Amino acid sequence: MKRRPFVATAGVFGTAAGAGCLSTITGDDGGPSFEIQDVQVYQPDDRTVFVAPTVTKLDSGSGHLHLRAELLFVNTYDHSHEQQFEVRAKVDEYMYALPFRWESPFLDGKTYDARAKIVEGGDAGWVEANETVSAAPETDDGNRSESD
Repeated sequence: MKRRPFVATAGVFGTAAGAGCLSTITGDDGGPSFEIQDVQVYQPDDRTVFVAPTVTKLDSGSGHLHLRAELLFVNTYDHSHEQQFEVRAKVDEYMYALPFRWESPFLDGKTYDARAKIVEGGDAGWVEANETVSAAPETDDGNRSESD
């Protein structure tokens, strides 16, 4: 076999296989696009925070959604959490909760901001939460039943 045609053929197959692997790694599966509409923060106690972005699907079909949330603390280091979700074709808008949990009462007396973004091929912009959170646990028991 002549070397030049073999190398050219191997290069074509390698490029095609590499592009397929790259689309698998980056999640570029031709699925729908997403947009964050709003970000809310829930702090049920001094060890737990949920950053909850409301995400709208811009196209039809099912796909993958990769979210990143950050808690930005005043006078201490920040925390981040990434999570991937499967989005069904029937869902157009959904609120996803990204949890932050500590073993000890880490949040006591701390103030922080929260933000979230969709992690895609490029660096999408951050969507900030509506308010700065002072680390007092939620006191609204309206969603609890009387038997608790």
